[in-house]
This record gives sequence, C-alpha cells and structure tokens, in this order.
Amino acid sequence: MSQRGLLPKGEASAKGVSTPLALCRRHFLQVGIAAQRSALGTRPPQWLPMSDWRS
Repeated sequence: MSQRGLLPKGEASAKGVSTPLALCRRHFLQVGIAAQRSALGTRPPQWLPMSDWRS
C-alpha cells in the first residue's frame, strides 16, 4: 500500500524538483529498516530476506 502512494509522487517529482523524490526514498528506506529490525527482533534473519522488503 505504501508503494502505491510513493509511485505518483516519484513520477511527479522526477519531472520537477528532485528533493521530494529523495525524501520519499529516504522515508521508504527508514520504514524498511525499522520494519526489518522489528521483524529480526522476533524472528530469525533467514525467515525474512532483504529482497522481500524491497519488492
């Protein structure tokens, strides 16, 4: 669901200012890292590969 919201913003910012796109990517990375950390805290690393978060 979060990716759907980021895609339109990324396309719009790519045509104009690049800063919003960078902020979206930064926010997405922070959310992914936080989700991965919380998952790793309760489950083994093998259970949740990094590729699943990026897809």
